[in-house]
Amino acid sequence: MVEGTLTSSDAADVARFVSRRTVYSFVEIEEMARKPTLAVLFRLARILELPGKLTCSNVQVSCRAPPILHANHEKGSRLDSESAECAALMSIHPEFANQILSGRKRVEFRRRPLAQVVTRIVVYATSPTCAVVGVAEVVRIQQSSPRSLWATYGHVGGIEHARFYAYFAGAATGVAYELGRIWVCESPIELGRRGLPTRAPQAYQYVGANTLSTLMNDTRPLRVQARSA
Repeated sequence: MVEGTLTSSDAADVARFVSRRTVYSFVEIEEMARKPTLAVLFRLARILELPGKLTCSNVQVSCRAPPILHANHEKGSRLDSESAECAALMSIHPEFANQILSGRKRVEFRRRPLAQVVTRIVVYATSPTCAVVGVAEVVRIQQSSPRSLWATYGHVGGIEHARFYAYFAGAATGVAYELGRIWVCESPIELGRRGLPTRAPQAYQYVGANTLSTLMNDTRPLRVQARSA
């Protein structure tokens, strides 16, 4: 059964529409969305029991393109976080986690994009904190060269020039997750509680909608006016 269709050349629109129901990465969706792309959402309604052998000798099926498409990051894609919630638990050094929660760090840099488009980052502060300390809204995902990322976000990245280039050493491209609203946990939440995994992710781990909702109930919004990226 078809639940819905979307035709668009906007990679972010396609990614939001398909959400987690695709095997394609955002970068792949971008490439496909260079031309108007049709995305179709299906739902299994019934398994039919055929009365006999079915032959399709006179039927020809043609597939000219994958059924669900991909998206582009080179110019950056602004996300409407209310239309499709997808969160990732990210391991972040306490120094940078604190900067995010204070509103000083407006971007989270990563060497590679996540396979799915995320609208929330659950901030897990690594040792010695070892707890979830807040949630950050993702408003834009930008994939470009480290030089371009630094030129755009260096002033709000919360990291020194030398450390930034050391992190991206050997990488032709990187990713910047531009942050919007910030929510701070009333008290740090240890792993294994509130639906969180029992082990810290090496880089990231996706978080289900129920877990995200539970975490948000234990947060308060950051009211400090943050600098624009």
